[in-house]
Amino acid sequence: MEFSVHELKSAYENSPNLFKRHIVLEDVEDTLFYLSRIEAIKIEGGFMVIYNRLTIERTEQNNNKRYTKDDYQRLHQFYENKVQQIHIVGEYAKKMITDYQHALQFVEDYFQLNYSSFLSKYFKGSRQQEICRNLTPAKFRQLFGELSPTQLKIIHNKEAQHIVVAAGPGSGKTRVLVHKLAALLLMEDVKQEQLLMITFSRAAATEFKKRLIRLIGNAAQYVEIKTFHSYCFDLLGKVGNLEKSDLIIKKTIEKIRNGEVEASRITKTVLVIDEAQDMNEDEYLLINTLMEQNEEMRVIAVGDDDQNVYEFRGSSSKYLEAFISNNNAVKHELVENYRSKNNLVALANEFVKQIPHRLKSTPIVPVQNDNGKIKIVNYKNRNLIVPLIEDLLHTGLSGTVCVLTKTNHEALQITGLLLKNKIPAN
Repeated sequence: MEFSVHELKSAYENSPNLFKRHIVLEDVEDTLFYLSRIEAIKIEGGFMVIYNRLTIERTEQNNNKRYTKDDYQRLHQFYENKVQQIHIVGEYAKKMITDYQHALQFVEDYFQLNYSSFLSKYFKGSRQQEICRNLTPAKFRQLFGELSPTQLKIIHNKEAQHIVVAAGPGSGKTRVLVHKLAALLLMEDVKQEQLLMITFSRAAATEFKKRLIRLIGNAAQYVEIKTFHSYCFDLLGKVGNLEKSDLIIKKTIEKIRNGEVEASRITKTVLVIDEAQDMNEDEYLLINTLMEQNEEMRVIAVGDDDQNVYEFRGSSSKYLEAFISNNNAVKHELVENYRSKNNLVALANEFVKQIPHRLKSTPIVPVQNDNGKIKIVNYKNRNLIVPLIEDLLHTGLSGTVCVLTKTNHEALQITGLLLKNKIPAN
C-alpha cells in the first residue's frame, strides 16, 4: 500500500468522529512510528506492508494418514511453474545484455500473451523441456551431454516407482548409475539423507563415491553408499567383522521388523542397488523389508543377469527376476558394448543363448566395428600353466592383458612365472 502523510491527515480530518482533535503532520508521523515499533504495521522504504490474515482449518483428523500422490499433485503445477519462471528471468537477463529492444518486447509479450502462447513463442522445440528442469542448459549438457539416448531414458524416468536396468558388459553401467544419482539429487530434489545406494564390495562403494564427488562436488559426501553388510552393521551399531558377517543381514531384518531399529535410520525415498543379479535370499529379504517400511520408496536395481560370480554363496539372478514380477518394475536394457571388439561381442552373444531365463531380450550391440583376435586352444595335457606362459611370452601382445583362472593358487603360480620371466604382473 502506498500513501502519503498528507493523505492520512486529510482522511482523518474528513472522517465523521465526534471526539477528533486538531492534528498536525508530526502527529501522523509519530503515530506511524509507534505502530511500526509495536509491529502493528510494517513500513519498508516508504511503503506500508499489510499481511492479510489467513485462517487455517484442519479437515483431516486422522493423525496416521500419510500424504498421497494426489496431495502432492496439487502442488506439482505450482513448483513446475516456479522452475519455469527462473528460466524466464534468465532468458530476460540474456536479452537485456544482447538486445535491449528485444528484451522490452519479451516483457510486453509476457504480460500480454497467454502463458502457453508466450512459451511457444520464446521457448520452441526442445527448449520446452529445458525450462522444466532444475538445471541450466549448460549444466545439463555438462552432466548428461555425453550419454546415449538409451542411457538418457533411464536418467529421465521419474515416474516409475520400481526400475530394473538389465545392463550388458561394457555398456557404461557404472557411469549411468553415477549420473542417475546426480540426476536424483540435482533434478528431482532428493535430499542426500533420503538416498541410499547398496553395493556388493567396498571397492565399488568407494569408486561410486569418488565418481559422484567428481561429478557434483562435495554434496556427494553426504550420500550413503555402502555394502549390504556395512549398512547392516551400521544400523545395529556394531563394528563389522568376518565372523559376524554371515548372520548380520538376518539379524538386521529381524530387528527392523520388530521395531528395534530407529525409524529415521531406515526412512528413505530412493534405494539404488548395484550388481543386483548377485543378491542372495537374505539380501533380497532385506530389500523387501526396507520397501515394507517405506511404501512410497523408489527402487532402482541395476545388474547383468548373464553373470553370477557369487553363485557359491547363494546368489542368483532369480531374485532380480522376482523383483521385476512382484513389483511390476519397468525394465530398461543397456546393450551397447563400448569396450569389446565386434567379433568378441558376436561370440559372447552366441554363448549367452545357452543361459536360461535371461532378462535381456536384445543381443549385445558392439559400438566398435573392427575385429579383435579370438583363439580357442584345445590342450591335451591337464597342466595348462606352462603352455600358457610360453604363449604369453612369444605371442607379442601389447597393452594390458588379463588372465582368468579358476583358483587363487593357479593365479599365484602364473604371477610368479611371469615375474620370473621379467613380465610385470599382479
